[in-house]
This record gives sequence, structure tokens and C-alpha cells, in this order.
Amino acid sequence: MTALDYLTAQGFSACLAGERLMVSPASQLTEDVREYIKTHRLELILDLAANDPPPLAWVWLENVASLLGCSADYLLTQGSIDRYDMSELYEVSPHLAADLVASDPQWQKPHQ
Repeated sequence: MTALDYLTAQGFSACLAGERLMVSPASQLTEDVREYIKTHRLELILDLAANDPPPLAWVWLENVASLLGCSADYLLTQGSIDRYDMSELYEVSPHLAADLVASDPQWQKPHQ
């Protein structure tokens, strides 16, 4: 089990913001999990960097989010689109992707 798998199994998600490691939900982090993150920080960063979608995928995600009336972060946090989707689908029309997300029965537009 990788460090990233461990965090996921504990109910957390991680991403890179530039060179900064972000783990959410931050409000649920226990001292044990914080210590685990400190100990495995480099492994987490390397795993995330290896899976990082291409730069155009981030532009695509912003376009999909705009069509859905939400932020890109909201789509990632809610699990409507994940980093693997981004890597595989960024060449697909953002309109088609937005329609697909909106058709999911679990999709909830954020409260404005």
C-alpha cells in the first residue's frame, strides 16, 4: 500500500498546489495522520507528481466547471471528476463532459 493509498483509505484526498502538498478534509486530520503525512511527505509528493495531469487538462477542467457553474476544486472535491479523468478526457469537448457530470444522479450544483 502506498502512502497515497493509506490516506485514501483513511478518508482523505491529497493534491499538489504548485509544490505544496494539500490534504483534505483538513478539519478531520488527527495528530497520527499529520505525523504520517510528515513522515511520508516525499513519497506523497512523488506519487502525486507522477499522476499529475498535463497542463491542458487543468484548462479543460476549468472550462467544464464554468459550464456547470462551479469551481474546478468543487468538481475534484466532490469526486465528479478526478485526476485520472482529467488525464484521459481533456481532449473531449468540455460541453460533453459537463453534460455527463450533470446527468449523474449524485451531481449536486454548489449552493450559491
